[in-house]
Amino acid sequence: MKRKFESDNIHISWRNIDETINRISKMINDHERFLTEIKRTSGDGLQGIRNEYKSLENFKRTLDNDDKEIQKIANCHSVILRLYPTADSNNEIRNRIKDLNHRWKILNETVHETLKHLKYMLSIHGDFQLTQDSLLLWLTDLDVLLTNLEYLSEAPTNEKIRQLHDMDREIQEKQAKIEYVQKCANYLLNKTVDARGLTINMNELDKFLQQLKNLTKRIRKLKQNLMNPSDRHLDLMSSVRISTSPTHKRLASPSPPRSRSPNRYRRNRDRFLCSYDKIELDDCRQRADKLLADFEDILLQMNADFRSKEEIFHSPIPMGAQIENLSMDFTYNRILTSTRRKIDALREFILQIKQELGAYL
Repeated sequence: MKRKFESDNIHISWRNIDETINRISKMINDHERFLTEIKRTSGDGLQGIRNEYKSLENFKRTLDNDDKEIQKIANCHSVILRLYPTADSNNEIRNRIKDLNHRWKILNETVHETLKHLKYMLSIHGDFQLTQDSLLLWLTDLDVLLTNLEYLSEAPTNEKIRQLHDMDREIQEKQAKIEYVQKCANYLLNKTVDARGLTINMNELDKFLQQLKNLTKRIRKLKQNLMNPSDRHLDLMSSVRISTSPTHKRLASPSPPRSRSPNRYRRNRDRFLCSYDKIELDDCRQRADKLLADFEDILLQMNADFRSKEEIFHSPIPMGAQIENLSMDFTYNRILTSTRRKIDALREFILQIKQELGAYL
């Protein structure tokens, strides 16, 4: 009677563990199929990589919960063998459980390695995008400073050359970041991640490198012009003429070596002064027109910037998945930086207008 009871218990326990093995085997099959479908249904480009990463994160939590079932069946098998050592004499159940454990281990390792790889790739891509955007913003500011130095600045020649040297040094300091962005881009291309979206970024990178090359040429050309002796002489003559006011008292020319009539000398000198004053007044008027035109341009640009700020303030607040795209959106920062530069330039124009046109206002 006791032997029959033990046999019935072994049969019930064995049947339960067999059903559990079949159920877990089907569960692992479903997980393996789902893992294959994730990559196919996530989509292309950077957004597809992000979708795949999110899906795998959720899937990893599901695997962590199902791991309890794997541990449970192993424990049940150990208990049965401890109570009934001869129950699995041919190791059939043991081999089936061993096969399940092996498949489960491979599944978890695949998910773990894929998540690690995608996270690293997204990190590299994020660094690439942020660094590239910061470099584009820096290049825009540098171009504004160089343009002001080329056409608007009234600084002495030595000061302009010093500022150009500072620009050269700043470009050299940025070379490490530029090389890092290029390495990131090449790495991502070799890994064929975000192929479609990254092509646009590579085009922007190529455009940035070309703009930087052109800006370097402009700096070198302006520096050569300023360091040319003839150009320095012309610049000196120009600065002397601009600084000379029509209200300043002029010194008379030295007496001529031969005698002249006082009336004739006075008439010639008066005609010369009148014609020179007229020329200088025309130059001042043209300078005033140019300053006021530039002043108006900056006011119009600042007005457009403020309108852009108002549109950003009135736009809906991003929520959910939209927040992830904010790290690559530098539009508002660009507007703030650009407006700050224009305000500084506007102050310089006001000072120039007061200095050069104060006598006529």
